[in-house]
Amino acid sequence: MIIAAARPDQVDEIVALWEKCHLTEEGDDPSLDAQQIMDSPMSILMVAEADDDPRVVGTAVAGFDGHRGNIYYLATSPEQPRVAQELMQTACDWLADRGAAAVTVLASEASLGFFEERGFKRSPSIAVSRSLIDG
Repeated sequence: MIIAAARPDQVDEIVALWEKCHLTEEGDDPSLDAQQIMDSPMSILMVAEADDDPRVVGTAVAGFDGHRGNIYYLATSPEQPRVAQELMQTACDWLADRGAAAVTVLASEASLGFFEERGFKRSPSIAVSRSLIDG
């Protein structure tokens, strides 16, 4: 498996995987999200490809705010079961290399077991969000 920073020519494939995994939200522009992540020096959009196939089979985004790391857009193709674990480890390593003291994962309720099996604990904090575009 190859895990590397995403390339601009992979955006359509990345967005298709995010949509397949129900990670996009109505009103968002996931292509713009991907491009902005790739353009930021404080984040990385990682893609996983099989050794013998250049198709994107997984993604993860790691972002660093100077103290805490955040991981989101973790998406994998069902036929690649070990991809999520490798992406998570690579994202955590990327954040640790930048000095992150802790990591937070934005995860769906359905995926909590995956993270808890890897040592993540539920936080008493609750994430809330609001669009800064159009209101």
